[in-house]
Formats: sequence, C-alpha cells, structure tokens
Amino acid sequence: MVTKLYDRLVRHCVDLAFQRVKKKYGEPPAAFAFFLMGSGGRAEQFMLTDQDHFLVYGDPESEKEKERTETYFRALGNEIVYWLERAGYKRCDGNMMASETNWRGKISHWRERLRTWGLRATNENILLGHNFLAFRYIYGDPSLKDEFVRMVHEQLQTSKIFLFRAAEQEKNNPVPTLDHPIRALFRVKKQGIDIKKHALFPFHHSLQILSAKNGIFGQTPLHMITSLKEKSVLSEQTAEDLHFAYQVVLKIRVEQSWNRYMRGEGNSSEIKFTQMKSRDKEELISALKSIRSLQSQTVHTFGMM
Repeated sequence: MVTKLYDRLVRHCVDLAFQRVKKKYGEPPAAFAFFLMGSGGRAEQFMLTDQDHFLVYGDPESEKEKERTETYFRALGNEIVYWLERAGYKRCDGNMMASETNWRGKISHWRERLRTWGLRATNENILLGHNFLAFRYIYGDPSLKDEFVRMVHEQLQTSKIFLFRAAEQEKNNPVPTLDHPIRALFRVKKQGIDIKKHALFPFHHSLQILSAKNGIFGQTPLHMITSLKEKSVLSEQTAEDLHFAYQVVLKIRVEQSWNRYMRGEGNSSEIKFTQMKSRDKEELISALKSIRSLQSQTVHTFGMM
C-alpha cells in the first residue's frame, strides 16, 4: 500500500518536473523513461528513505540536437530531484540520482556503463550493479523502456564476467546459519543480526543474479520468484519457501523499524534477539535457511562449489 502511494507521488513529482522543463525548453528532443532503484525499485517502501533513481533517453534526431538533448535532460534530472526533495525524500548520499551524469543518458551511454562494470567488476561496481538491477519503470515512454530492457539483457549476456563476480561475492559472504535451538541463541556471543546485511541483501542479490542470467529484468522480488518458477529455475516448493522467507524478513524489518521510530531511536537494520518474540525467532531461522539455499543455488549455477 505504501509503495502504491509512493509510486503515485513519484509520478506526480516527475510530471511536475517535466511540465516545468517543457515550459522553459519546449517539447523533449527525444523520448525518455524514468526508473526507480533501491527499495523503491523493489516495492519495499515503508518509512521515508532517500532518493534512488535514473533517467534514460533516446538519441537526438540530428547532431545539432545533441547539445540541446543534454541540456534538456540535465534540467529534467535536476527538477525531479528538486520535487522529490520537496515531497520529503532526501538526496541520495551516494548521488545515485537522475541529476547526476552517471545516472542518466542515452541507451548507448548505458550500454557503455554496463560494459565498464563487466570489464572492471570491482566490489564497488558490483554494488552499483546490484542497485541498478533493482530498477523498475515508473514514468515515460513504454517503447523506450522495452528497448532499454532488451539492451540490458544483451549487454549482461555479453559481459558474463559481471554476473560471475557477483555470484562469487555471494559465495564469499554466506548467509549466517542459526541452527541452534532458541535458548542456545542467548548462550552464544551473537545477540542479534543485521537483517539487511545478513538476510535482505543476500536474498535480493541472489535473486537478481539468477533473474539476470535468465533474462528477467525490471520486476519486483515477488515477481522475480514467480518468473523464475515459470522458467523452471526454481521449483514450486522453493518458490513457496522464498515467498515465506521474504514475508518473514520484511515483517521483522518493518516492525523493528517502527518500534525504533516510536522510541525515538535512530534508524538501524540491527535486530536484537531479546526484543523478538519466540515465534518470530523460529520463523527467522527458517527464513535464513531458505535464503541460504537460494544463495547456494546461485553460486552453483556459475559452477562454484
């Protein structure tokens, strides 16, 4: 429900930005499409977050239009950030916004960025790639959106090293195993868990890698699971387990965030076992097993053991 409201708000802000730019510069010199990334792209909006988005536009019709095209969409990116900020969404600390040169451009520019991430699959570029792969179309020309998605698919098929290195990272950062009985959790040093780092990130990253390998882009996590099941990449039982795991982890994340907010505490993804109900702990243990299984399947898909 919050995501649906957020989407309406974002579309309104982009429309306000577009109308303002059009009033100053006229009709757009090329088609464009606006995408969300991060929690907005994954349809996980709950409390106010920062901005996370990018802009794609078509090639100008002539060389003379090139400079006007750059000026036009630079202005549009800046206006989008301005209106979203007025709506309460602060600027991204990492500058992953359409106002930045690295997060807007023609399809040919985006193809080159993806190629660079593949050739230089550093930890930083893989992190950027994961954030990018959470993209979801929200506004603009549907035909350009389709062309963009096709390009992403083609480029990742060409630069397979990126997905391999991303899978390698998952291998090196396995989901923690909490197989101990509940009481035993209090007898070990681990008194809590970072729900984003140890559960949500491995879940999203593994799902994105498997989806990208199988040509699935621009979908929410739940839709990715369904698409992977339809392609027989995931069994029906595995898909059900992942649906449940995702529901459990998000429920805990939302409840913990809300309780922290009500107590006037700062935002954090750390959860303490002492503040969890016994049933939630049991469900978390089961969820982590399912996510770890997904992570293992992703790693094995790329021939790693």
